[in-house]
Amino acid sequence: MLRSFFIFVVLISSFAIPVFAQTPATDSLTVEKALISYRLSNPVLSADGKKCAFVVSQPATLNKPGANHIWLLDLRDSSTRQYTNSDKAESNPKWSPKGGKLAFLSNRGGENQVYLLDDNGGEAMPLTTSKTGVTDFEWAPDGQHIAYTERDSVTTEEKKRKDDKYDEVVMSKNDKAVILFTIDLATKVARRQPGRNWKIADFKYLPSGDAMLLEIEELPSKEIPLRRLVKLDIKTGSYSDMPSPKHPSWGSVEIAPGGQSFAYTGARLDGPVSHDLFLQSFGGGEARNITGKTIDLPVRNCKFLSDDVLIGMVQHGMHSSLYKIPVNGKAAELGIGQNVLAYDITADHIVVFVSGAAAKLSELWLYTEGHTAVQLTHLNKAFDRLGLVTPEIVSYKSFDGQMIESLFLKPVKGVGPLPMVVIIHGGPTGAFADSYNDWAQLFLSKGYAVMMPNIRGSTGYGWKFLESNRKDWGGGDYKDLMAGVDYMIANKGVRRGPVQPGQ
Repeated sequence: MLRSFFIFVVLISSFAIPVFAQTPATDSLTVEKALISYRLSNPVLSADGKKCAFVVSQPATLNKPGANHIWLLDLRDSSTRQYTNSDKAESNPKWSPKGGKLAFLSNRGGENQVYLLDDNGGEAMPLTTSKTGVTDFEWAPDGQHIAYTERDSVTTEEKKRKDDKYDEVVMSKNDKAVILFTIDLATKVARRQPGRNWKIADFKYLPSGDAMLLEIEELPSKEIPLRRLVKLDIKTGSYSDMPSPKHPSWGSVEIAPGGQSFAYTGARLDGPVSHDLFLQSFGGGEARNITGKTIDLPVRNCKFLSDDVLIGMVQHGMHSSLYKIPVNGKAAELGIGQNVLAYDITADHIVVFVSGAAAKLSELWLYTEGHTAVQLTHLNKAFDRLGLVTPEIVSYKSFDGQMIESLFLKPVKGVGPLPMVVIIHGGPTGAFADSYNDWAQLFLSKGYAVMMPNIRGSTGYGWKFLESNRKDWGGGDYKDLMAGVDYMIANKGVRRGPVQPGQ
């Protein structure tokens, strides 16, 4: 029987909180300081492996809102510098296949457009003139063309409402088609590709450059959206259907260098999320699950190193590692030895990656095989002096004997039995990781212990664990949570009973 106890339960969801001031770091954590963090993402190496572009999300200040900007790493001397600095935002950097230019998205002129910047510097110039905004783009293998997508034009009625300052947003309704264009960099002439009433979720050029693989959803949208793959012959404008999963939990298509096969991540049945890595031949036949039996852990952000070898991020409990994955599935960890949150890799296995932990905010790192990883940026150096707490990973038995992992954080100056806050991740899947959590660190600074459990249904513990709350959401997973609270009370110095005001 569960004892009575004092506990806060906090359900975490994604939302933005403005940062009101950027003050000098001290040894005391405040709400303002907890939120003034730089977030690094999307490292992309140039074709010659000498430069790497990456995105830095800068915190807001009293005078300036937060924004994303592109930074540049020069691997020849490991120097980094900010590469774009508009009043708006830049994102999604992609180097030209043969080097010389960097393309990226920016809303500096209003709607998102593709901009081009010479990798030696200079002024970024807009390439596209989309009225509704570019949603994504991709370099053609020849480096002379770029494919991009945009939402279909607004109707006359919609334009009138917008001009009349109506700004309503209808949730769960977005039936505008997404249209594919290709543009010639020399002439700046854009050509609309033949299409249908589709949303295009993703698109990739085949290595030959004469065809593209599109991930599309037929409109009008269904309650459970079903996507499928089609191949576009660029010369004739004709489409052909490709083998596609028959459920919605798949994506992240990557094409092998030889153009004979492609890979994607997907679920084994009908979800709830992508989990395994699948390999599919362009010639047809059944897709092959190459990691279900060998790794049985979530695989994400995969890239082909060759036709026979991929590399991908694999989540194992609270950590994510980089694995080399042959097409036979017998994968091995690359050997970096720390969390990998985003990465890119050269042909000779030099890895530029983003890494962070609960007490060490994300920075850019460099890894070469056989050597210790080297930190390249120090954008979050101020947090080193704030006394962030490193969590303990605790394993405990739930009501039915199932082992559950939880992060447990205890304030440095905590004395005696402590009140505890339980933070719960969303679901039915999701997971906590060894990463910076401003809520947790702020509660610690006020004298509370913090528990962050990966209850059944969480990712990172195998497919069986992932689907163990199927048709039981709020059943066994809730009991996992309460068993963890009992465990912390019995073993980790957590207080039983109510807490009086001021305690």
